[in-house]
Amino acid sequence: MCTYFHCPRHALGVLLRLAVIVAALSVSGSAVAAITRGVDANGTPWIIAVPDDWQAGDGLVLVQHGFVLDPVAEPDLGLSAARMLEDGFAIAASGYRQHGWALFDAIDDNLLLLDTFRTLYGVPGPVVTHGASMGGLIALKLAEDVRVRDMIVGVVALCPAVDGMSLWDRAFDLRMAYDTLCAGVAGGTFPEGSAPLPWVSNPDTLQIARPFGFDLAQRMREEGAIRACLALDRPPRGRTPESQARVQALRAVAGSPNDEALTLHLALAYYGLSDLLRSPDKLDGANPFYNRAQVRGLGLLDVMYGRNWSADLPYGFDSRVRRVSRDESARTSLHRATSLDGTATAKIVSVHTSGDSLVPARELHALRSRLEYADHVIGVVSEARPSHCGFSPGEIEAAWRTMREWLRAEGGATPQLSTLQAHCERDAASLCRFDPIATAEALDGAGDTAILRRAFSDAFPSHVESLGGLWWDPSRPAQGLIIEELDDHVGDWHAGEQRVSVSWYTWAPRSDPQPGPRWLHGIGRVYERSIVIDSMHAVHGGRFGVPLAAQDLQITHWGEVTLHLGSEAATLHYRGPSAYGEGTLALQHLLPAGTGVVDRTGPVTLPRYDFSRRGTYIDPRQAAGGWLLNPFGTENATGTLVVWFTWTPNGQPTWLFGLADGDSDEVALTRPVSGGYFDGGYTAADLEMRAWGTLRLEGCDAEGVETIHWYPDDSSYAGGSVGPRRVTVPRYSGGVLDCE
Repeated sequence: MCTYFHCPRHALGVLLRLAVIVAALSVSGSAVAAITRGVDANGTPWIIAVPDDWQAGDGLVLVQHGFVLDPVAEPDLGLSAARMLEDGFAIAASGYRQHGWALFDAIDDNLLLLDTFRTLYGVPGPVVTHGASMGGLIALKLAEDVRVRDMIVGVVALCPAVDGMSLWDRAFDLRMAYDTLCAGVAGGTFPEGSAPLPWVSNPDTLQIARPFGFDLAQRMREEGAIRACLALDRPPRGRTPESQARVQALRAVAGSPNDEALTLHLALAYYGLSDLLRSPDKLDGANPFYNRAQVRGLGLLDVMYGRNWSADLPYGFDSRVRRVSRDESARTSLHRATSLDGTATAKIVSVHTSGDSLVPARELHALRSRLEYADHVIGVVSEARPSHCGFSPGEIEAAWRTMREWLRAEGGATPQLSTLQAHCERDAASLCRFDPIATAEALDGAGDTAILRRAFSDAFPSHVESLGGLWWDPSRPAQGLIIEELDDHVGDWHAGEQRVSVSWYTWAPRSDPQPGPRWLHGIGRVYERSIVIDSMHAVHGGRFGVPLAAQDLQITHWGEVTLHLGSEAATLHYRGPSAYGEGTLALQHLLPAGTGVVDRTGPVTLPRYDFSRRGTYIDPRQAAGGWLLNPFGTENATGTLVVWFTWTPNGQPTWLFGLADGDSDEVALTRPVSGGYFDGGYTAADLEMRAWGTLRLEGCDAEGVETIHWYPDDSSYAGGSVGPRRVTVPRYSGGVLDCE
């Protein structure tokens, strides 16, 4: 069997920089494929194998390798290469420019490899991604990337690390537990790292073995600190009772079913964390992990590991654990690189082993929640001895065969678990253990323990307080951001599943030759308490009152925005065009969305108010711009914030702003004229704001507001009315749901 994070590499010769080497791969005794090797512009090695009858438009498999702590000099083609080539697919694999957790650049490495393949062999037809463990996660993330998503028709993911954040959270927990349990043991502590992360050993103090697999596990057993504290180099009967007790405690923390698995967990916690946090091309000394967090109204709360969690942990354990707070930017960066966002549309075959503690089968629950748009079949093999990806050759072949037949049967039904088993049984000599009971238990699992441990201390506020509403920087009056939460399922943890619409009403920078109001918009994703918008857009080409077709629009990429949100305050980081630059704003939550409450236990007085018209509306005659309605309510006040994103009659972008008290359907709108700048340095007294006119909201049905009327005071703007089209439906935030 093959055990992943690393499988034995095929001996494919020596890689020569900037050279191409052609060889032949023999399948079933006949040479059928040419092999090409080289390096890309970043010095990253790659390998391509092409069947001798392959033509442009034929299929291509992008193979992704697993977690390896040293640079990969010779990437291999994977264990199913012979079968793929026989089926007429070309194969390409990158060694990645990064070693270890290579997610930060692996997608770009694959895009460079695709460019190389096109140059050498022509444009491929259907593309399938294939990988195991970390490579399985990369295969899935490739299918989500907007640059190649339409090309990728299938994903074969063997034991993919679909919840990479949980994997690393558990590694962090284990490192904290090890340091606590072994602190008083002579020679039992790991080398201390440089400040401010003394618990992360410096890479130059580590002696890292080659592949992350059982070779590294053996190296871990031979570490002096491990031998002194845990005696994992000896069988249990050869250890002192104290050492064995510490082993049992750490197995409880890691969820390790045996000592062999514990050594892999410890290697990730020691070698892996050092590489992830210390490497300049990864987190570069910033810490994304935590076991202490600030919770509004409750103060500092600690993640509790103690005896109420496991009887194997000694009394007083929690009071001795080092407490660590996270860097929000670092956690968001790791989330962005690691978490799936659920946008893949390819066919997906994913198989797992039932006893895997490194990538637990229960993570399939998270995987299925991220496959809303993708047809998929998921299977778990039931194993008597727990392993990380300990598949039989037949089970690995079954995953590929299932995908191949699925692609051939255009419009065919989605394969079932029985399909995997049947394909495996074609190899009479192989173990075939696809188990419907183990699969059902994994898919219905309760989630990961690392997430559950953190739910109360940090993720919990995101289930109580809405992120939506109006956020502003008091030092920059008459500009702010309105956040609409679009599709979160209340109670689910936030790891890229929840989308948000972010509308930013602002001003041109001082250097702009045409000063005045500006507005930006983007769709972002929520990662716990952070929002990431990869592309904020500016829209030009409109004029007030003039129908605007899509071809008339000029939509430009403005830049990137990241928000780290607390209950009442937030930090916004932006990187825009050169005139706007890069900077940070300190925001306050000025107005909530709805009641600002998503869910709350215990009695609470909610206003009797209609929030059902919340959302963004557009004029069907206009391809951009529109009205954003944000009804809000607290125990003391209710009202509706209205922002109209539009243009002046001469084509300059502008926004109109108004606040209606109580349940009034009429809103007096104000138009910004001058005095404000994106880059600040002004006060409210510098602003020229003019009364614009009145907006009236009429009716309410299942689609929200039925009619919007506007009555401008300025004669250069024409009055009118329209039956708007609603384009966002923010999640419900309490109060009355039905129109009244």
